[in-house]
Amino acid sequence: MGELDRARQLIEEAWVLAGAGPSVEGDAGVGAGGDLHALVPAYTGMAGYLMTAGENARALVVGEAGLAIADRAGYVAWSIYRLLPFVIETSLYLEDYERAARHNARLRRDSVALSHPLGLAWADTTDALLVYLGGDAQRAVPLLRAATSTLERVPFVFDAAKLRRLVARALLDAGDEEGAAAELRKAHDIFVRLGAERELRLTREQMRGIGARPPSPRKPSGAGSVLSAREAEIARLVAARKSNKEIGAALDISPRTVSTHLSNIFEKLEVASRGELTDLVRDGRLH
Repeated sequence: MGELDRARQLIEEAWVLAGAGPSVEGDAGVGAGGDLHALVPAYTGMAGYLMTAGENARALVVGEAGLAIADRAGYVAWSIYRLLPFVIETSLYLEDYERAARHNARLRRDSVALSHPLGLAWADTTDALLVYLGGDAQRAVPLLRAATSTLERVPFVFDAAKLRRLVARALLDAGDEEGAAAELRKAHDIFVRLGAERELRLTREQMRGIGARPPSPRKPSGAGSVLSAREAEIARLVAARKSNKEIGAALDISPRTVSTHLSNIFEKLEVASRGELTDLVRDGRLH
């Protein structure tokens, strides 16, 4: 919550400086007498903050008020970039699918007119989500995966990783637990690289919820290169589910020596168990 509190302070400061209103607690969505060039970003930031804080109803009010200001000024690109996606996302959270579809039709129309790849990626994402939320997980899975790939190509990697969590849910609803776990592992690795602690925590919780073991929350840097040849060999044997005794017999060393090597491997790779080490090997992060 520390980062969210800090974000609140910065958003509130920007909100006041832009002339949008007295504070985050004020009547957001009404004050529009400030500098137009500062107002649109302020409304965008406020909508994003409120959505992250779980205040979706207020986020929707702020987002749509920001859209009205952007429309009066002809700020179509600003609307495509974040305002419309925020409004659509909050509409989906509030289960107002008709509103989401209406805003998405506008998003697609404006994005086509401007040849805006990000806007088109958002529009594809919303279409896929509407199919999934409409109850058709089987049809939604390929649509969600295609939208994820499009966002990654933009590139909007953070948002694509968040979408992977939804892909995992759809796969689980479609009966593909293994596929769901694989999507969550991909999202997990991205959040680790980005240092996105909140999203990483949510992803790990989702993995545990489906009975999948989360990988190490810290990605080793050049994992394979920090291990000796013998240590890398032991790591691969661990991934093959060999016991210390079996590893010792295969390498002609004692089980005690294997245990010593494993302690060094765990320390170097910053993992805490044989399971986490196995995940590193199977994910191809040990070369």
